[in-house]
Amino acid sequence: MRKWEILDDVSSDEEFIEEVIEDAIDNYITVLTPNKYDYQYLPEVPVSNKRMLTFCVRAQADAHIALSSVYAVTDIDTYEIVIGAAGNTKSFIRDGGEGPIAEEAITVKILDGLHFKPFWIRWSRRYIEVGEGQSGDKIFLRWFIPRKKDHSVNCLGVSTGPGSHGEWEFVEKIAPEPDVSSAKGKSAKKAKIKLALLWEAKRRIMRELLEKEYPKSLNTMDLLRMSKTKVHDMMRAVSVLRNLLKMGQVLEIRKGVWMASHVIKIGQTHNCSSCTLGRIAGRPVVHIKLPKLNKSAKKEILSDILAHFRSVQQLYIVGVGGGVPNYTDCDRHVRLGDVVIALSDQSSGLVYVHCNKIDKRASFYQFRTSRWTMKDDTLQGQLRRVRDLGENPSSIFRKTFDKSLEEALNRLKSEFPEFNRPSSRTDKLHGWINGEFIPIEHPKPRTSRQHLYFENRSNFRYGPLGSGKYVSKNDKLRMDLARQTGIMAFDDNCSDILETLAALDLKSFGIVRGICDYFDGSVSRLWLPYAALAAASYIKMFLEMLPKYR
Repeated sequence: MRKWEILDDVSSDEEFIEEVIEDAIDNYITVLTPNKYDYQYLPEVPVSNKRMLTFCVRAQADAHIALSSVYAVTDIDTYEIVIGAAGNTKSFIRDGGEGPIAEEAITVKILDGLHFKPFWIRWSRRYIEVGEGQSGDKIFLRWFIPRKKDHSVNCLGVSTGPGSHGEWEFVEKIAPEPDVSSAKGKSAKKAKIKLALLWEAKRRIMRELLEKEYPKSLNTMDLLRMSKTKVHDMMRAVSVLRNLLKMGQVLEIRKGVWMASHVIKIGQTHNCSSCTLGRIAGRPVVHIKLPKLNKSAKKEILSDILAHFRSVQQLYIVGVGGGVPNYTDCDRHVRLGDVVIALSDQSSGLVYVHCNKIDKRASFYQFRTSRWTMKDDTLQGQLRRVRDLGENPSSIFRKTFDKSLEEALNRLKSEFPEFNRPSSRTDKLHGWINGEFIPIEHPKPRTSRQHLYFENRSNFRYGPLGSGKYVSKNDKLRMDLARQTGIMAFDDNCSDILETLAALDLKSFGIVRGICDYFDGSVSRLWLPYAALAAASYIKMFLEMLPKYR
């Protein structure tokens, strides 16, 4: 915690602070913002006891500053200042993040993408002023605040827009240690120690509150109220919570919403790895890797997970599988590296088939199967939306998937240089023709569909999935069952998981398989890492496309 932050609230020693502030040290705080509208909040720059803010920014356009009453809440009780909007031609003040414009000015080329430009913002209960240069110079925005729009300013956030990255610099004062040889210095030292002890107590209280609520979460305002912390100390409380976050004791499951962090051992008698709590696309998730165990052990582990996390609404089974090739129709052909998603046609509702037994008849084989349909069609409807719109190369679905996969590949390659998508030359297709199992060329897309096919990239295929030890390694039986049921890919049997979900009445689940071979995903190791990554990237994309989580 900064020395000056502690002193700033010691009201009994304000005169002493004024005396030492001239000797204070300049502390430079640098913040980088990506080229998207996503506020970064700065507890390092307290604003609750201020009426003016100075800073420098280097950006091509769209420098956003949010002066908010509540941490991570910008849609209400926020003054949003946008400098260099509309291609670096305008600036304005908004009532709330992305809210109505309250005041506007023409400011052509006010920002510079190569050099830092200085700005200042001054606010009170009556007005907000924004200027360029040193404090008080070159005012280009002034808004007289209506009484009903007035609110406290406790939090600072900065962002840039899609058109520019940003680099920000703030300068804060760090006061020197009090001179304890003087009476005032001793008094300030005692006050500082007292305040530090107070915040240590509040840290423990907030940690205990989150533990008590676990696995539920609390937002920042709830924590302030329950820990009896004043609203103007909000960003100091956020600093405390962020320290707990660094120590792994809490999670910020989305901006301004906190939960106790637990590593929970599930099914320890079965040698199971621990589950992980985190976020994907801003949504709280529980991740567990189910080991290859017997059926009853898997059921017990999954039952423990769902019993512990009672608020789980959807479950996604993600991994690898074996594709079912189509030798003539490229639109239904599954290649290595593709992603197959369990999706029923709306007539049958079938999403998964498990072959329990095969009866041999005089001239054919009869398959005895267990079949699963989806009781809750909400998730299936969302998958159909992604399917219908995601084929277009310019769709947001496709772009989001490609970006997610590329970012993950780059991260992995930085640690493991050999990690990459295998060459398409290793994707060799075989089939039975005239009683012989021979190499076959992959089908080509029709001319009218060429723009919808992604060469040397992951394509999405939708349809039922299947399993069964009697068919997965036998090419003829596997293809026969696929023709009868419409199966697009086989996996190494998740029927026991689906039985558990049915017993627990979890009606919404999804199955996503990255394709690494033409069996059941357990034969080839060359394509397995990339296929698993492609399946995970699809899930990340899908979660980002769902309606906003609240």
